[in-house]
Amino acid sequence: MAIDDLEWLGTWYQQQCNGTWEHQKGMLLEPLPPIESSTRGPGEPGWRLRIDLRGTAASGHAPRRMSVCSFEGAWLRCALSGQHFEGEGLDVERLVGVFRRWIDREPPVLGAASAG
Repeated sequence: MAIDDLEWLGTWYQQQCNGTWEHQKGMLLEPLPPIESSTRGPGEPGWRLRIDLRGTAASGHAPRRMSVCSFEGAWLRCALSGQHFEGEGLDVERLVGVFRRWIDREPPVLGAASAG
């Protein structure tokens, strides 16, 4: 049975925990403060996911950047370097899904979207 992206992230996180990584580097998932920007409207919610990949199985993945806006208005921006994953988006599960696909070395599948 396939697991959803959020459950996958919990499992991936636990696999990286070694007594040090999760306390000194680790992962941060937090809501974005409501601000006005060219991507988000005033008060529009969003999420930020930051993961320090140093010392994990994902360290050294090829750098990638993308910016996506779907027809439903769900925005998403992600960057992956050999050291960090940083993403922001309206839909937390979609954001985690991009990270999961990069880690699994699959291209992100984002539905009706345009990359830039």
